[in-house]
Amino acid sequence: SQAEKWLTVFDLNERKKDQLKSLSKGNQQKVQLISAIIHQPKIVFLDEPFSGLDPINQEKVIQFLQTLKQQGTTIILSAHQMSLVEKLADRFLLMNHGKAALYGEMQEIRESAKLGNSLIVQFSDPVTLSDFPLSEQLLKTSSLDNNSIKFTLSHACPVPQFLQTMLTSHQIEGLQIHQPSLHDIYINSIQGTHNG
Repeated sequence: SQAEKWLTVFDLNERKKDQLKSLSKGNQQKVQLISAIIHQPKIVFLDEPFSGLDPINQEKVIQFLQTLKQQGTTIILSAHQMSLVEKLADRFLLMNHGKAALYGEMQEIRESAKLGNSLIVQFSDPVTLSDFPLSEQLLKTSSLDNNSIKFTLSHACPVPQFLQTMLTSHQIEGLQIHQPSLHDIYINSIQGTHNG
């Protein structure tokens, strides 16, 4: 049956005769998820489905929700764990004090936030932030140590172009590139609102 299938997925088969109140918060959460989809609804509303779950069970919930998506179920999800939501959602609505801050698909949100990649650059010689003035392409810098700086680029700034300009005056030993996460974009957007 559907119930036994999902109880097995969530390692709850041995607890199926236990009273709900005797289960841990995480196991109660899993039972609530199963009960929400057992009748195979077309639309599911989930509020904080990752609450009380350890990382392994969070991943199980992600797989569970991805399976529902593949089966054609529409999932409307409210959650604070942006890194987990980012793995699942096709469209996002991020709110700040009850108002929409960002909305759309991930690519649209990246473009509207104007936040590009972050680069962690290790230089051959000591450098200071004053060596790298901010511009429309370079939004933010932070010093990690005497030889390393984190650069946050605008969405419109291509990484190769930025590095090529930098290499004319500095020698680079190491480089890490990070695409902005939903969390990064949200924080940047909210800080921009508060600063303005």
